[in-house]
Amino acid sequence: MVLDFLSEAPTPAVKKAVKAGLAEFEKHKKTLLGQLSRSRSFDQEKCWLRLTRLAQVYFLWQAMPPAAKREADLRKLAEALGRASRLAEKVRQDNIGSELVTHLIEGILPREPRGRVVIGEDRSIGVEFYPETDFKQMVGTLKEYQTAVLRAVLDVPTRLTGPSPSLSKGFIHALQDEFEHSTGRRAGRGVGPFLRFVMQFRAALDPSYQTTDESGDERVDESMLDAIKHALRKPRLFPFSDSASKDRRRPTKK
Repeated sequence: MVLDFLSEAPTPAVKKAVKAGLAEFEKHKKTLLGQLSRSRSFDQEKCWLRLTRLAQVYFLWQAMPPAAKREADLRKLAEALGRASRLAEKVRQDNIGSELVTHLIEGILPREPRGRVVIGEDRSIGVEFYPETDFKQMVGTLKEYQTAVLRAVLDVPTRLTGPSPSLSKGFIHALQDEFEHSTGRRAGRGVGPFLRFVMQFRAALDPSYQTTDESGDERVDESMLDAIKHALRKPRLFPFSDSASKDRRRPTKK
């Protein structure tokens, strides 16, 4: 399971869902690689690793909650941080000079921060100390986090109106790079090898997706065909396969 490219570890539930999806995806390895021509530059294992990473991104994307829920949760978090910031400021004002006066009158020295004993995964024992209480710094930090969360609300992607594409253009562009690099052929916008490759990839992601009709013949997924036409009509922001990009930049001999 390849999750090493993520900056943050997913939750156990998401990990479990992605692992299950990748296990099913692995069963389609022979079929998917069979859709790609074995040119001299074709590296089967590297190709499969790239397709597996792409599938992982898809499963992680599926595990994400809807944009509306993420936006609502972020707004609730921002409100909670605002309340915590105001409460921390009130405590700071109530606490001004109290410790200094206590030390002068009662002669009490500042205490070391309290801590707790923690047991590591390897059963090692350590001590975790609590940080010194600095309400002024706490207020500033909470306000900074609130601002950051409100900014994150604006970054939550919104779903476009109309039916959802069977695969987003980002996935189709990635499959285009893999197809063109592995086969040495351009990905077509019509019914042909690239459409079949994309449909087989879609079937590997979702067992309910059908690549054949009731009679067992190959079917043409019109919605997928439309998604391919729409995606290939626009240039890629960046290539999925570096080697594919290099190959396309080489001038052709006349």
